[in-house]
Amino acid sequence: VDLLRKLGEPVGRGEPLYRVHADYPADLEFARQASVRASGYALGTADGVPHLFVEF
Repeated sequence: VDLLRKLGEPVGRGEPLYRVHADYPADLEFARQASVRASGYALGTADGVPHLFVEF
């Protein structure tokens, strides 16, 4: 998985947040289904992100 955006970084509609690589179609399908259930990202303002994480 390549993370294309950092925590607290602004993004626009339609911009990719991460890229998944897989060696086998079944692995890619597993990752696709997992990302539909929980993307790992939450939308909000930078004010809601603790400063410690933004600087990391």
